[in-house]
Amino acid sequence: MRRYLFDDQSVTPEFIRAVLAQSVSDFEERQFGIWTVREKCVDAAIGFCGLRLVQDLGAVEVLYALTESKWKHGYAFEAASSIIHYAFELAALDEIVGITDVPNVSSWRILEKLGMREFRPPSARPHLRYASLTRRERVAD
Repeated sequence: MRRYLFDDQSVTPEFIRAVLAQSVSDFEERQFGIWTVREKCVDAAIGFCGLRLVQDLGAVEVLYALTESKWKHGYAFEAASSIIHYAFELAALDEIVGITDVPNVSSWRILEKLGMREFRPPSARPHLRYASLTRRERVAD
């Protein structure tokens, strides 16, 4: 079951290949992309987490998605927190954003817990909520 992320499009093998190809390209060009999230105790993939450029915002977004059976176990926060550390410390980004569908309260809580603050970009879509975190804000916490 998918909710919110990619729920407005068919996730076909071609779509997955395009996402993976874009991630490989992003790693080569920008030193970031999408990683697989794995559960250590059983060495199994349970989702993905990473960074992607959002063209219409001109910003880099942290994103994550997990298998439904792993929701509400803290994995999304742990993965996103690691990605934020990577974004600021290794990829040397100055700011990252988080974007959620308005009804996605769980994801919004994760963004808040990560220290992100809500903002409204000029290109905002009414069904989405936007949050951001800068390197300076992260260091101040």
